[in-house]
Amino acid sequence: MPVAPDKYGDLLRLVQTGFYSIAAIVTILTYIAARRGLLNTVNTEYQKRVMDRLQKLSEDLYSEFDPSSDNYWPNVRPVDKALERINSNFNQHKDAILAHGESFGIPDLRPVRARQY
Repeated sequence: MPVAPDKYGDLLRLVQTGFYSIAAIVTILTYIAARRGLLNTVNTEYQKRVMDRLQKLSEDLYSEFDPSSDNYWPNVRPVDKALERINSNFNQHKDAILAHGESFGIPDLRPVRARQY
């Protein structure tokens, strides 16, 4: 039985050669652009500094979830610190606050029209 001639063989080789040629050109141009920008010594130093900073941020974040760390977030207790500041401020100005005549820290629940100013 005779083999039928491949009518797309030459066209296939031509398209394949064109594809590999374009791929090679794009690769060379990409390398040239990267050498000019990304692989520049100034940019690599900047990237190194960015990576160092990211590592420091990562360590800081991890320390907030490490129970043996001073930065462990349940130990920070910002509400307690705020209450201490409020109480010390109140104690410093207690006479002036009480002399004002209004209750301190208790909301006035009367309707606005019933209030006497």
